[in-house]
Amino acid sequence: MARVQMRVQIGVFVREMETTADTVRYYMELALLKPELERGRYYFGEKEVRDFQAIVQLKQWGFAVKDIQKLFNYKLRSGCGTAGVLVFAQNMLQERVRTIDREWRSLAGSGMGFWRIWQRWNRC
Repeated sequence: MARVQMRVQIGVFVREMETTADTVRYYMELALLKPELERGRYYFGEKEVRDFQAIVQLKQWGFAVKDIQKLFNYKLRSGCGTAGVLVFAQNMLQERVRTIDREWRSLAGSGMGFWRIWQRWNRC
């Protein structure tokens, strides 16, 4: 992803972030992105770039948008850069790891077990 310089309108932001206007508007509706509104036009700057990149990364890690909203809201309430935000995010990540672990054990324990299925399927 490119770096947006200064303030840009939605079209440039969308192009630079390699996303769609619908996605950006959706994140705006959810208050995940809060560009400046000036004379009926939205302007995106460095903060929106950082927020968008954080959203993309969290989604890649498997977080649902509602969980991302929780994290952003916590950051807003407690202040940017506070230790509390880091602890909150760490707790969210640990919960995500526990969920993945439970899902993995469930998959591995179902039926013949994942590895036996994999070994049978993977024979050439």
